[in-house]
Amino acid sequence: MQLKDISIMRITDGSWLEGKGAECLPIRTFKIKGHAIAFGRAVAFSRASRFYIPGSDGIGVLQTKESLTYPVTLE
Repeated sequence: MQLKDISIMRITDGSWLEGKGAECLPIRTFKIKGHAIAFGRAVAFSRASRFYIPGSDGIGVLQTKESLTYPVTLE
């Protein structure tokens, strides 16, 4: 994992930490996982970096570049 990569992880108080790099250097914390994912997707897309979400086993799963994009029009 490179320093510009974005990842989220659950922390002890139940919140979600948004971080960058292998050490998950803190960017921001969220109480709701969905909010952390949405913010992380936007940051990863804007920086053209990779985005990792924890899988069921707790290990970060790399998201595809297609999953970082947003629709051009909302229906």
